[in-house]
Amino acid sequence: MKITGPISVKIDAEGPNDIDLIYAAFGKTPGAGYLTSPRAVYSNTYTTGTFSIDPATYGVSGWTTFEVVVYDENGNRTHVIYRVYVQPAATPETIAPPTFITGVPMARAITLSKQVGYMSVNDSRSPVEIQAAPAGTNLYVELGWAKSPDDPGIAGYRIYRKLAEEANFKLIYTVGATGTATYTYRDGQPDLKVGVQVTYRITAYKGDAESSYIEASCTPLPPWDVRLLEPAHGETGVSLKPTFRWQPTQVVGAVQRYRVWLWDATHGWGWALISPYLINTTECLWTQLLVYPGYPTGGTPWERLQPHRTYEWYLDYAVVFDAFPTWTAASVAINDGATTAFPDVLPADIAQFTTGER
Repeated sequence: MKITGPISVKIDAEGPNDIDLIYAAFGKTPGAGYLTSPRAVYSNTYTTGTFSIDPATYGVSGWTTFEVVVYDENGNRTHVIYRVYVQPAATPETIAPPTFITGVPMARAITLSKQVGYMSVNDSRSPVEIQAAPAGTNLYVELGWAKSPDDPGIAGYRIYRKLAEEANFKLIYTVGATGTATYTYRDGQPDLKVGVQVTYRITAYKGDAESSYIEASCTPLPPWDVRLLEPAHGETGVSLKPTFRWQPTQVVGAVQRYRVWLWDATHGWGWALISPYLINTTECLWTQLLVYPGYPTGGTPWERLQPHRTYEWYLDYAVVFDAFPTWTAASVAINDGATTAFPDVLPADIAQFTTGER
């Protein structure tokens, strides 16, 4: 099929099970928005009805693909690929390249310690059992760049990638030009590898004209996790001024950052204490905890915990970096809503303990 602009599409899905999700996109395999936006998505229906989809949104030109992915309610997946030709725009004489975002690396590798479900349109359904690389984790590289001076008068941006073990760069994706000041793309392809440097080049293009490139590299860190040590789960007779200790399953990266929460289990969610972000340490003193809400302006509300009372503690944030604050690789063991910079990764351990007399 030859395409010169937006087309009207109607997708009907059939199967023995109810249909959960129908995705469609030009030039890529569509899925959940975190890794594959933009894309068309319809949920809990056997048909999309007629809708319009524009290849310009995806920055594709020349020979490319139109791809449809369907999941039923049991997670069975069907993927259909159509080869299409998108008429290129007129070729300008020159195109200015994209630029770097000031103070932010263009490429950042992020490794998650646990599988996080990217399939569902509803994040509350995570985790969904989807295989990723390395096994048992999710690994992706987040790219960010500033627009070309010629944007929005261009077709889009081309992203090229080369792993350290490869000889040449290959085109992996195109991003449609929208005129926004900055762009983001997350590369979650399964051939990314822990410890293997990956280099990206990004160009601007229109028709047969393509700009020079900007380039950046990063090396993904291994996955890791954290185990709580003291006070241990179920421990009794704990000090009224406890020290909280934990241990990483392995030490990766150069900078480790943690945050501790302490809850009054008797009062449930009535109050909590929270530590500041702790750097390159595996313990938190009672005196380091601050009252929440009111953090970071609050202080420890009491001189000690109450005797013979049950409390609960855990880490809501455990992330390592290759450097900080300007980093190119992070490995997330835990992110229980502490930051929107990474997907949520829930803690493996939550420890409940009971205090003693003193």
